[in-house]
Amino acid sequence: MLGLDFQGAGSGAERWGSGLLWPILRIAALIVCAAVAISWIVESLAAGAPMGSASRTMTVANLSDDGSANAAPNGRREIAVRANRSGQFILDAAVNGESIRFLVDTGASVMVLSPEDARRIGFNTNTLTYSERYHTANGVANGAPVTLREFRVGSFSLYDVPATVMARPIPVSLLGMSVLSRFSGHTVEGDKLVLSW
Repeated sequence: MLGLDFQGAGSGAERWGSGLLWPILRIAALIVCAAVAISWIVESLAAGAPMGSASRTMTVANLSDDGSANAAPNGRREIAVRANRSGQFILDAAVNGESIRFLVDTGASVMVLSPEDARRIGFNTNTLTYSERYHTANGVANGAPVTLREFRVGSFSLYDVPATVMARPIPVSLLGMSVLSRFSGHTVEGDKLVLSW
């Protein structure tokens, strides 16, 4: 939703080739991401509710009491996340043992942590090296590459997960394609996002 565009050497974008088409596609993606982010933030403020309130939280279905997902008819495990009134998908996940709220963002190539969430899971944001540059709706922003010990949703776990901590505050951490692509499937069915593995 922030329209993040990774600028590190050897990024996936650069491996796809250079030319006029890729910059045009990136600009179009940035415009779409910025518009959605602004809409989401404005509606949250207009509703007068904190972004983490029950009225803004999306529910995770198919989770048993112990946090494991139910088996789907095809034998895979899955969870379903219902959209909020803005049509956004918010997912609570455990990162290094701490509960972190993520906005699911297929337009972000990486997992992005807010400075506040990074501190909650044990990073000293004052000593991180903010060497990565990102284009956001508010201009260029810096991020610090980090590695997360564990990311868990239900019974799905990833270890040694690369992520970025933003130098400036952002409203919510983002769950980008670097994690979403590790699920065997992520599909939208009506007002539900279904993650399977």
